[in-house]
Amino acid sequence: MIGREEILRQLRKVQLIITADTELQVYAAGGCIRDEHFGLPIKDVDLIVPVGDADEKAVFSVMERFARSYRAMFDEPVTITMAYGQSAPCRETLGDFDERLYGVVKLQSPLCEVDVLFSRYGSIIEVLSHFDCNLNTGYMNTLGFVDYAEPLELVWLEPVSTSRELRMLNKWKQIQEVRDAY
Repeated sequence: MIGREEILRQLRKVQLIITADTELQVYAAGGCIRDEHFGLPIKDVDLIVPVGDADEKAVFSVMERFARSYRAMFDEPVTITMAYGQSAPCRETLGDFDERLYGVVKLQSPLCEVDVLFSRYGSIIEVLSHFDCNLNTGYMNTLGFVDYAEPLELVWLEPVSTSRELRMLNKWKQIQEVRDAY
């Protein structure tokens, strides 16, 4: 099972490469932080790189150098997906993929899938403020510090697809079951 140590290990691997080439920071965020907090199984790890306003070609170049370096250092499969044109019908969060992100580098680590998301927002707080619901608005930095406010209710922050709503309602039910067990 993936836990806090594996999240932190993946985060530090990515940060090592990103900071060798840039001054950008990397954070673990979203569902992996939520699920680790509640002791639920973690399906994947999302790592956020808050880039801010930048030239898309320059960001793609950073993503490409990162992917090449990661593959060379860790001998793990890597794929890059740029965000332009990746919105609406195919996305659970209703068309905001290319509005929020420059792209994603998918890492196939032996223990879990890791998505390195290059954000158009300039800070982790700004990134989290654009998440779709309050269940996922937590993060971990490379020192292992976690900022996650345990929600008392499920609050939608952005419109979502029906499938995403059902997934989050199911996750909320799992969280309530964990709470009830204590």
